[in-house]
Amino acid sequence: MIARWGLFLILAASSGCGSRYDKLSCPGNPFPESSVILALAPFRNLTYFKGNTNDRSQIDYEIWADTKFEFNVSLQYHYDKALPQGLDCPCAISLLVKHPLSRDRKELGQSFIAFFDSILDSDLTALKTAYSDYANNTPSASHSLTLTHNIIGEVSSLQHVNRGTFLQIGFYERSYYDSHLRARGQ
Repeated sequence: MIARWGLFLILAASSGCGSRYDKLSCPGNPFPESSVILALAPFRNLTYFKGNTNDRSQIDYEIWADTKFEFNVSLQYHYDKALPQGLDCPCAISLLVKHPLSRDRKELGQSFIAFFDSILDSDLTALKTAYSDYANNTPSASHSLTLTHNIIGEVSSLQHVNRGTFLQIGFYERSYYDSHLRARGQ
């Protein structure tokens, strides 16, 4: 009985437990369910889940991280509450990795880009190069690239006041990117 309960907990943790995203309920959404990414070997240590519903923001997040508070890596699903389908269909997926990068965190970022390279019909060479440049330096700008008619890929550096520098690799629906991330005047 205890063995069955333990197996259930392991399966629940590895399945993206808690996610509100069901791909079948979001026809045409280009993003995989979290359970698909979290099942990949490099992402299996992202076991801390938090669904963040924020009444003061236009965006909700679902976050999986390597630790509960002071994480070094997190996978985030973004939900735009302004869109009718935004409540349960993600508009973006991003991976944050703490800089400077350990070998494992560098490989995790590469695996994230490689995963999207396999599911998007697009050339991610420029994004891979930008990530490599960011991994070895700490640039302050971001590098974005239109991947498909509806998807933007971006590598950027984020500075947290208390926690330091993070690299963010994101894949965004164009409308979400234009509404929430594109710098004014671009």
